[in-house]
Amino acid sequence: MRDLRADLGHVEQATRRLASANGSRAIMVLAADRGAGSTSVAVSLALRVEALAARAVWLVDLNLDRSDAFDAFASPPFSAEGEMSRPYDASLGRAPIYSLSPETQLEAQARGSDKLLCVHQVSAKRLLVTRMRHERLSANQRIQFRDSPSWWPAVRTAADWTIVDAPALSETGTGLTVAQHTDGVVIVLRAGKTYADDAIALRRDVEAAGGRVIGLVLNGMNPVIHRLTGSRLRRAN
Repeated sequence: MRDLRADLGHVEQATRRLASANGSRAIMVLAADRGAGSTSVAVSLALRVEALAARAVWLVDLNLDRSDAFDAFASPPFSAEGEMSRPYDASLGRAPIYSLSPETQLEAQARGSDKLLCVHQVSAKRLLVTRMRHERLSANQRIQFRDSPSWWPAVRTAADWTIVDAPALSETGTGLTVAQHTDGVVIVLRAGKTYADDAIALRRDVEAAGGRVIGLVLNGMNPVIHRLTGSRLRRAN
């Protein structure tokens, strides 16, 4: 995990220019392949804009089988930001953004599986990080993402910034489903391993799903940030 806050100036500027009806902005960080460093970008961006938030920054981890964003604060460099609070219910009174298989109604009531998604505050910061309570699951149960259009506006009422860490598209299309609920998408690619054609194809996929690409991070370059404008991007060799 890398702290990229010093390199995300262009991304922060792009997000601040986004217009929002209630002043709340939702930004997704999305990679084509796992290992590109999207969680480093999402955590770093969340910490960077936390200083700008009057209410809170909500870091939503859509990797429901893991807790990458939450785990990032357990070791350097992000462990220096402080300890995590106790878990709070993140359902916000809305339909959950996941489903369980198998699951009966009786089991759901007994286990409280409608509240498996929790949120932790990072020390005294105005930063909230989601986590799935995998410890409450049975050995044979599996979590699957389920779109909940009413949940995303509820998050906006609680936070000035929503930073969404989406799983890589090589694993699942969850990011494309959620893109329509965000104001902008930041694409993350690995320098030297993915090229201009990959970025353009990913941008087209996001836009076809109703999202808007506002920037590109080539992770592993110095500097790591390059703007994505129009449909032109120079190949990174």
